[in-house]
Amino acid sequence: MPKIKPKAKEIINKIQSGLNINVLSKDECEGRLNRRSFFKLFRGSAVMAPFSIGRTIRGVRFDKQELDPYSLCLGKQNMHKFNADIFAKDLYDICDSETNFLVRNFINTITNQEIINLPSWTIAFPWEENSFFDLKEKYLQILIENRKEFIESPIVNENLELLSHPVALSHGIQFKNLISKIMSEGFNHRYPRPGIFILKNQNNWRWVMGGNGNHRAYIMSTLEQPSLPVSVIKVVDRSKSSQWNNVLNGNYTKREAEEVFDIVFRGETRIRGCY
Repeated sequence: MPKIKPKAKEIINKIQSGLNINVLSKDECEGRLNRRSFFKLFRGSAVMAPFSIGRTIRGVRFDKQELDPYSLCLGKQNMHKFNADIFAKDLYDICDSETNFLVRNFINTITNQEIINLPSWTIAFPWEENSFFDLKEKYLQILIENRKEFIESPIVNENLELLSHPVALSHGIQFKNLISKIMSEGFNHRYPRPGIFILKNQNNWRWVMGGNGNHRAYIMSTLEQPSLPVSVIKVVDRSKSSQWNNVLNGNYTKREAEEVFDIVFRGETRIRGCY
């Protein structure tokens, strides 16, 4: 699916705002769709997504911090006196215990033996563009590039194994920097909004993080903000599961993909690891 260019997004968002059609109703904020929702929740649209029906990148509810390691570790902090070292230690304790986890430790419904024995950091949702095998090839390099801004120490050893402590510390440093900015300046609307997937199941919907803006989302949720400024990557309709990318390529069967959709929709079970 071709990406929407920034200029096109800007035009779409201005039209939405000008016509005041990007404001969600009470029903929509509670996860119920109506005929007007089609004009608010579509690829490229900008809305304020309520955390009460949101899911983290790990597929669990934002409002249940104990379900996600990052939410849990942030929740232990005094956000006005954030300590990156303590956050890193707390996160390390969880991540280190999952260093050797495989896909099957989080998704036990997949029948493809090659996939369930891949490292857990290769997990791809059925509707995402990257497959398990795409992530197997490039995720570590993506992670190295993503983390090097925050820490100079290597995060991968010579055997291409993740080093939990420097990874955890890099996140602590990033959170500390972002929290300071958000606490003093508020959410910066000059940066691209966090991207989300809309999960549609008949007349109900939830949303899940789509890869960018995760740290800002965790912070805003921990600060008990009611909603997050987001951009919709695409609408994922359960009734069209046979058309999802990782079903078409055979990573998931249609039934397996729908089971993952339902798990994320409920938001009660973590479906991705720390990395």
